[in-house]
Amino acid sequence: MRSRYTAYTRANIDYIKKTMQGKPLMGFNEIEITHWAKSVQWLGLNVIKAHQDPADKHTGFVEFIATFVDKGAIQTIHEISQFKLINGCWFYVDGK
Repeated sequence: MRSRYTAYTRANIDYIKKTMQGKPLMGFNEIEITHWAKSVQWLGLNVIKAHQDPADKHTGFVEFIATFVDKGAIQTIHEISQFKLINGCWFYVDGK
Protein backbone atom coordinates (compact mmCIF):
# COMPACT_ATOMS: atom_id res chain seq x y z
CA MET A 1 0.00 0.00 0.00
CA ARG A 2 2.73 2.44 0.94
CA SER A 3 4.61 1.76 -2.29
CA ARG A 4 1.48 2.47 -4.33
CA TYR A 5 0.90 5.74 -2.44
CA THR A 6 4.50 6.76 -3.11
CA ALA A 7 4.04 5.89 -6.78
CA TYR A 8 1.00 8.21 -6.94
CA THR A 9 2.98 11.04 -5.31
CA ARG A 10 5.62 10.63 -8.02
CA ALA A 11 3.07 10.06 -10.80
CA ASN A 12 4.72 6.68 -11.44
CA ILE A 13 1.67 5.27 -13.15
CA ASP A 14 3.60 2.38 -14.70
CA TYR A 15 4.17 1.04 -11.17
CA ILE A 16 0.54 1.59 -10.24
CA LYS A 17 -0.58 -0.39 -13.28
CA LYS A 18 1.96 -3.18 -12.66
CA THR A 19 0.63 -3.66 -9.12
CA MET A 20 -3.00 -4.12 -10.22
CA GLN A 21 -4.90 -7.20 -11.36
CA GLY A 22 -8.40 -7.81 -12.64
CA LYS A 23 -11.28 -5.34 -12.30
CA PRO A 24 -9.23 -2.21 -11.48
CA LEU A 25 -7.50 -2.48 -14.86
CA MET A 26 -10.79 -2.20 -16.77
CA GLY A 27 -11.07 1.36 -17.99
CA PHE A 28 -7.76 2.36 -16.38
CA ASN A 29 -6.71 5.50 -18.24
CA GLU A 30 -3.00 6.12 -17.74
CA ILE A 31 -3.12 9.61 -19.24
CA GLU A 32 -5.96 10.79 -16.98
CA ILE A 33 -4.43 9.21 -13.87
CA THR A 34 -1.02 10.74 -14.64
CA HIS A 35 -2.56 14.18 -15.10
CA TRP A 36 -4.54 13.87 -11.85
CA ALA A 37 -1.57 12.57 -9.82
CA LYS A 38 0.58 15.47 -11.02
CA SER A 39 -2.13 18.09 -10.44
CA VAL A 40 -2.64 17.44 -6.73
CA GLN A 41 -0.33 18.09 -3.79
CA TRP A 42 0.04 14.94 -1.71
CA LEU A 43 0.02 15.50 2.06
CA GLY A 44 0.20 12.04 3.56
CA LEU A 45 -0.95 8.48 4.02
CA ASN A 46 -2.48 7.06 7.19
CA VAL A 47 -2.80 3.28 7.23
CA ILE A 48 -5.60 2.55 9.67
CA LYS A 49 -5.66 -1.23 9.56
CA ALA A 50 -4.10 -4.06 7.57
CA HIS A 51 -5.04 -7.70 7.87
CA GLN A 52 -5.14 -10.98 5.98
CA ASP A 53 -8.33 -12.91 5.40
CA PRO A 54 -8.27 -15.72 8.00
CA ALA A 55 -9.91 -18.07 5.49
CA ASP A 56 -7.53 -17.21 2.62
CA LYS A 57 -3.90 -16.32 3.35
CA HIS A 58 -3.58 -15.03 -0.22
CA THR A 59 -6.09 -12.22 0.38
CA GLY A 60 -5.33 -9.10 2.40
CA PHE A 61 -7.05 -5.81 3.17
CA VAL A 62 -5.67 -2.36 3.93
CA GLU A 63 -7.82 0.48 5.22
CA PHE A 64 -6.20 3.85 4.61
CA ILE A 65 -6.76 7.57 4.30
CA ALA A 66 -4.69 9.46 1.73
CA THR A 67 -4.79 13.25 2.03
CA PHE A 68 -4.09 15.71 -0.77
CA VAL A 69 -4.83 19.24 -1.94
CA ASP A 70 -6.82 19.60 -5.15
CA LYS A 71 -7.62 23.06 -6.52
CA GLY A 72 -6.87 24.63 -3.14
CA ALA A 73 -9.09 22.29 -1.12
CA ILE A 74 -7.94 19.50 1.17
CA GLN A 75 -9.40 16.17 0.03
CA THR A 76 -9.17 12.61 1.27
CA ILE A 77 -9.47 9.15 -0.15
CA HIS A 78 -10.71 6.73 2.53
CA GLU A 79 -10.67 3.21 1.19
CA ILE A 80 -10.48 -0.42 2.16
CA SER A 81 -8.27 -1.95 -0.52
CA GLN A 82 -8.24 -5.63 -1.29
CA PHE A 83 -4.99 -7.29 -2.34
CA LYS A 84 -4.21 -10.77 -3.68
CA LEU A 85 -0.89 -12.55 -3.25
CA ILE A 86 0.12 -13.93 -6.64
CA ASN A 87 3.51 -15.60 -7.18
CA GLY A 88 4.93 -13.91 -4.08
CA CYS A 89 3.73 -10.37 -4.96
CA TRP A 90 0.72 -8.46 -3.64
CA PHE A 91 -1.63 -6.96 -6.27
CA TYR A 92 -4.44 -4.44 -5.79
CA VAL A 93 -7.67 -6.12 -6.94
CA ASP A 94 -10.51 -4.04 -5.47
CA GLY A 95 -11.40 -1.14 -3.23
CA LYS A 96 -14.40 0.24 -1.36
